[in-house]
Amino acid sequence: GQEVKNVLKLGFLDIPLLAHYNFTSHFGAFAGLQPSFLLSAKNDKLDIKDNCKSFQLSVPLGLEYTFNEPIVLGAQVNLPLTKLNDDDILDQKFTLFMLKVGYRFEL
Repeated sequence: GQEVKNVLKLGFLDIPLLAHYNFTSHFGAFAGLQPSFLLSAKNDKLDIKDNCKSFQLSVPLGLEYTFNEPIVLGAQVNLPLTKLNDDDILDQKFTLFMLKVGYRFEL
């Protein structure tokens, strides 16, 4: 048989609303809500944005460790509350996991 490759590319504008809690001066956690607005959706080279919901909502949860002031390392998972689409083909939720490196500065 012949292998079929199907690539789905999604572009979102994410607005994370997070509450942070520091257990120690180096270790902390965060949680919140993340509304996301669909900017683009392509299946290979076809524009499928009209077939997708324009708004997504997820719950970001994560841990952070201040390794060497002001460098911060973290891990985050975004748990989806909404589906990309309600039809049978794209009736999916997308879970996002990421590792982060950041620089913390005083305002």
